[in-house]
Amino acid sequence: MPYRVGAKGSYGCSGYPALKVGTNEVMGCHDTRAQAAAQIYAINRSEGNIGKICTRSKKAILLWVQLQKV
Repeated sequence: MPYRVGAKGSYGCSGYPALKVGTNEVMGCHDTRAQAAAQIYAINRSEGNIGKICTRSKKAILLWVQLQKV
């Protein structure tokens, strides 16, 4: 099931709600968008929607990290 971050002060939250798309079920309320996004990431990870990074992407990330050290 997809999730999204709602607008601040919506869906009964004083902060930012983490919402289930389609039902708008509030999964949690957070002080910042980043905290709500982190919860959505954790939910997706636990549901298996985020898997292992593919080899090509992993190589690109490693190269980017090396370039940042220069």
